[in-house]
Amino acid sequence: MGKVEGDTLIIYYNSEEPRWTASSLIHEVTHIALDINRKDMLDTIIDEVLAYTASFKSGYQDLYLKGTKQAIEILSSCRNPYNTYELVNIIIPRILAHRLTRYSYTYLVKQVMREPKAVFSIWLETSPEESEIKALAIALKDTGLDIGRSTLEKGCREEQETPDSFNRYSYEFEGVDRNFLKMIELLNEAARNKQKAYDILKPWWNELKEIKYELEAYLEFVS
Repeated sequence: MGKVEGDTLIIYYNSEEPRWTASSLIHEVTHIALDINRKDMLDTIIDEVLAYTASFKSGYQDLYLKGTKQAIEILSSCRNPYNTYELVNIIIPRILAHRLTRYSYTYLVKQVMREPKAVFSIWLETSPEESEIKALAIALKDTGLDIGRSTLEKGCREEQETPDSFNRYSYEFEGVDRNFLKMIELLNEAARNKQKAYDILKPWWNELKEIKYELEAYLEFVS
């Protein structure tokens, strides 16, 4: 969990599992180093694929296995409870990156920078399982992205509805510790009386200046 603000990189420190912090750092630094212009959906997918692959090849792939396996299982069963943002920024890139780790990172970057759609043919060369191909095909179909690959046109004739009670892996608070969850709980409570929250936080506004906008936006959103 991290973000870039100008020349500043902000990463949340997970005190319970610091490996999440290291993974996030590698992920965000890769975005900065590659400096891919996200002018469309495919560019965004490529940017995320390369960032996740860098993290996975650095030894943090195991942190993401549970969420990725569940996504493959759900999508390949003709259900899609994910929104477009999750598909483009998380699900599709992770499905691809988990297999692309077997390639040289330099080779991978050169290939997809030259031809972004090559990421899919390179992935197919790793002989993914049928469930992975089906899951990726459904995810791509639901984003509306046309990659022109007949192999990835496999999908469901008709997608099944996802029950409202469906318990899926949560990406929203992935990689955080109990301190973060406690903070969210306190912020939700504070949002019931925003002015009081601002008054309490006033002495720390200087320390919070990097996230002041997000903090105010969150309080506004949940109030």
